This record gives sequence, structure tokens and C-alpha cells, in this order.
Amino acid sequence: MPNTITIGSPAVSAHLAHGDYIGVCISTDNNNTGNQTNSTNNSSQLYLEIISPQAKTYNMTTISINLSSNGVVSYSIDNASIENYTSEISKVFSVGNHSIEVFSIKANETINRSIDFIIQPEYHQGNFSITNLTAD
Repeated sequence: MPNTITIGSPAVSAHLAHGDYIGVCISTDNNNTGNQTNSTNNSSQLYLEIISPQAKTYNMTTISINLSSNGVVSYSIDNASIENYTSEISKVFSVGNHSIEVFSIKANETINRSIDFIIQPEYHQGNFSITNLTAD
């Protein structure tokens, strides 16, 4: 009987390697009301795209997380806990290097993608006039 468990991001690869998948346990038994029934179209190949963030340096701290897939999608930012993805959201990031790892599952297929990006707000230097005052 399948069980849904929560694991840390570092353990994801090991679980995927032995056949586990990301997301809520899915039952195809319509009489089992304790689990969700898989209602996705299994005839097309699984795809996963990270639309945003992109692998670049951002000069702002609020970044959109925008993912596209025909499977069930989860993500982890900076190796933190895995979150389920349902729609585009905005997240505030600290200055520095960041990563997002994204997972998608459908039937027996699993895909994962990752992107590294940098938050480095620009500090604009204006024109300043300096007057040197000396005492007599």
C-alpha cells in the first residue's frame, strides 16, 4: 500500500533512484477514497520547463517562480523543503547565489531540472559634489 512521506531535498535523488516519485500517492482504484485518482492524460510524453527563474543575475530580490509541465510538479529552493507547485508565484530572495530544483511526475515517468541564479541588486552611484572646507 503506497504511503506519502515528506523528505528533505538531499534525499530526493536516492528515493527517485529506487522507484519513488514526487507528489501525493496516486491510486487508480476508484473505490479507494483515501487517495487521489490519477486523472492526467498518460498518452503524451512528460515534459518540464523552468520558465522563471533563468540562469542569470537578477538586480531585484523578488523573483517569479514559473514552471510548466503536464505532470505533478514540486520544487525546492536552495535545498530547502520540497513544495508543491500549482501556479506562478513570487518569492523574495536574499542577495547571493541560489538554486531551484524542480521535479515532475506522471504515471511511471519522472523528470527533474535545476537552475542556478544570482541575486545582486545594482547600487547606482549618483553624481556628488564635495566641497573641502578648511579652518583658518
